[in-house]
Amino acid sequence: HRAIAGEQIHSSPPLERFLGASQAFWFYVLKALVPTQLSFVYRQWTIDSTHFIFWLPFLVMLGAALALYRVRHSRKGQAMLFCFGYFLLMLGPILGFLKIYFQKYSPVADHWQYFALIGICALAGGGGAMLVRWIRSKTNNIFLGTVLPGFCLAALVGTMGFLTFHRAVIFADAERLWLDTLAKNPSSWLAHNNLGLMFAARGEAKEAIAHYSLALEANPSSAEVHNNLGAAYVQEGRIQEAEAQIRQAFAENPKISMTEYDLGIIAEVKGFPHEAEEHYRAALRLDPESPTAHNNLGCLLAANGNASGAVEEFRSAIQFLPNFPEALNNLGNSLINQGRPTEALTWLNQAISANPRYAAAHFNAGRAFTILSLPNKALPELQKAVELQPSYALAHLEIGNLFMKMGRDMAAAERYEQALQANPNLSAAHYQLAVISSRGQRWQKAIDHYQEAIRISPDWIEPLNNLAWIHATHSDVRFRDGVAALKMASHAADLTQHKNPATLDTLAAAQAEMKQFALAAETARSALELASGAGAEQLAAQIRTHLAFYEKKESVRE
Repeated sequence: HRAIAGEQIHSSPPLERFLGASQAFWFYVLKALVPTQLSFVYRQWTIDSTHFIFWLPFLVMLGAALALYRVRHSRKGQAMLFCFGYFLLMLGPILGFLKIYFQKYSPVADHWQYFALIGICALAGGGGAMLVRWIRSKTNNIFLGTVLPGFCLAALVGTMGFLTFHRAVIFADAERLWLDTLAKNPSSWLAHNNLGLMFAARGEAKEAIAHYSLALEANPSSAEVHNNLGAAYVQEGRIQEAEAQIRQAFAENPKISMTEYDLGIIAEVKGFPHEAEEHYRAALRLDPESPTAHNNLGCLLAANGNASGAVEEFRSAIQFLPNFPEALNNLGNSLINQGRPTEALTWLNQAISANPRYAAAHFNAGRAFTILSLPNKALPELQKAVELQPSYALAHLEIGNLFMKMGRDMAAAERYEQALQANPNLSAAHYQLAVISSRGQRWQKAIDHYQEAIRISPDWIEPLNNLAWIHATHSDVRFRDGVAALKMASHAADLTQHKNPATLDTLAAAQAEMKQFALAAETARSALELASGAGAEQLAAQIRTHLAFYEKKESVRE
């Protein structure tokens, strides 16, 4: 155990620490002789040097030392004095005079007396041997001199073995250990805090909050517990309460990296990315090797368009925690977005090895294989992602895209529907369903999906242009809507700064539908010039055909 810079382990004056050491000495003697009610964390002691009762352990220890010193000339006296001195010497470093971090939680610990126990065991063994020799010197009775001592020794070893086994069971898992600690020491804030961490890791935020709250009742000034309670509130979506707890943790100890890290998370949730970045960087100044802070900072930089900075942060996170699945996946994702899918797969495979059930890593591996035109490898990865996370909307979308490339429109449509069940606001799924519906001449369904795609993504040029074309040119009057067509086509043309021949072609058709034939012809000529200049001969031929209609004051019909 080590002390952390800035934390005060011992706050009591030297005299009270000295009296506490005397009390600890007799505690260890008692536990060595009667090893019952053992606990991983014992209650903290309050020592008051003004009360005589707190001097008794020291006075008794002093009396015992003087008594043993007086009989030091006999062999028995020498043995007992030596064992007393050995026991005290071995306990010396853990009696409270030195900084031992665990004493922040417990004044004593069973495992600290392991070396000191050798003295008591040696004294007991020597005393037992002397007793047996004395019995044999007084009688020739085999039962008393051999059988009974052997039986007693076997009974002692068996009892100690049973007690050891019974105690060892408590250490089988952390939850059992901390529950046992609370059964013997209900005020142990460390046990409540660690149980809270366990419940939080399992996603059981309510149970975690209950334990953190009990921990704060026992230790209201613990920055660690305030911070953990804030993190649990974040899990529950109770952002205001979370921020209050984390800021209280910061007030108690501003030098805890995790507090700055959690303040960064709060800032992100509240929509303040620059403030979040400041907190993550502050966390890294306090703990430059924090993999989670590097990872979250990387995500923030990636979202803000700083791809190279994000990659650097993800690499740092992996350097300090090589099997960090999230950082490995995020690095792979960033490399994919930079057009480096082969390099990305190296990291994504490591993420999957670290956590085979990590759906996002399988999804990104599928994306990488798709970019590399390896659909036979991409599809199993994407299917594994939705197997692990059935509501993974983007994975369903990518599978649908693969099926569309294979010409399996019906299978693709099924995947897009599943994507929308998971996320009704996924505009890309609406768009693809609109395209499939148009191919199948299910025009109303196509229109409905295009409208949803535009509602969700108002500046997406493709659905604007496609729906405007349907409304402007469809042969069935039920699907034509010149006003809507002109509005959408104008918006698409504005988004492309009137430099895209396809959007200008649609705008001309919409103008013609509104009987603005002269304007439609002028727009079509501009579109034709752009298409010819770009070498898009097929599109140019279509525009010439449309222009002929406008010059005859007719609308295009399809």
